[in-house]
Amino acid sequence: VDFPDVGGSKVPILLVNAFTPDGRLPSILPDELAGGRAAIEHVLAMGHRRITFIAGREGAWATKMRIRGYREGLEAAGLDPSRHPIYLGNYRIDSGYELTLRIMRAKKPPTALLLGNDQMATGAYLALARLGIRIPDDVSVVGYDDEPIAADLTPALTTVRIPFYEMGRIAAQHTLEGTIDKLPSRTFEPCTIIHRSSTNPPPGE
Repeated sequence: VDFPDVGGSKVPILLVNAFTPDGRLPSILPDELAGGRAAIEHVLAMGHRRITFIAGREGAWATKMRIRGYREGLEAAGLDPSRHPIYLGNYRIDSGYELTLRIMRAKKPPTALLLGNDQMATGAYLALARLGIRIPDDVSVVGYDDEPIAADLTPALTTVRIPFYEMGRIAAQHTLEGTIDKLPSRTFEPCTIIHRSSTNPPPGE
């Protein structure tokens, strides 16, 4: 890696939760693709087949990877991804609220909603409360990020955890050991499902 020259010496740079398009600087990243798969595999394992994904901001790397993981999970289960809608939000509460209202007013709404992050999941909770739809009895909800709000919602939100602590620990370890230059361009840390109270088998199961 061609590290920048600062004061006559090369200064190693390590990016955490960010990357350069050309891969010139080593990066430690969450495995967003695996996170997307973890979310869909969780609701599929519970028996859900009417599933909708309200993803995040269009064009964002994390959005693209999570959608790819969602589709791969459906395909691995023998399901056609084109039959499971994807809507694009903005990673904020308002889009989770507005899109959930639209989706759940359909004649045959999904039994499981996957949200692009916990903020949008919070919006989904508000919309479902307005519609009189119970979580998880009528619809299961899965968020993403495992923000503090996820555990404080009622019911507590099942979500995909981004390994911020682990990424920071690895970055500190390589910095202290002076081994940043030994890292590949991208190192991925797993994103795992945190199962709380917002998911159940679909109604009637």
